Amino acid sequence: IAVVVWNNCAPPKVKFFGWLAWQGKVKTSSFLQRIGILATFANVGCVFCQNEVESINHILLFYPFVWLLWSNIMK
Repeated sequence: IAVVVWNNCAPPKVKFFGWLAWQGKVKTSSFLQRIGILATFANVGCVFCQNEVESINHILLFYPFVWLLWSNIMK
């Protein structure tokens, strides 16, 4: 999968973000709490919907607007 992330026509910043997402290193609230930057009692809810924990899966896949976007792309 690393080949797909790096060998495409996307700009370098997009490639790097894709690599960070693939590695699970995007600086979401849940990631920052897991590595000790945010306190255990800090609010890690999604800044957009406040219904879920802000994680890479939620932001890139399961946030309702993004899910709709991906669904339309896949049609």
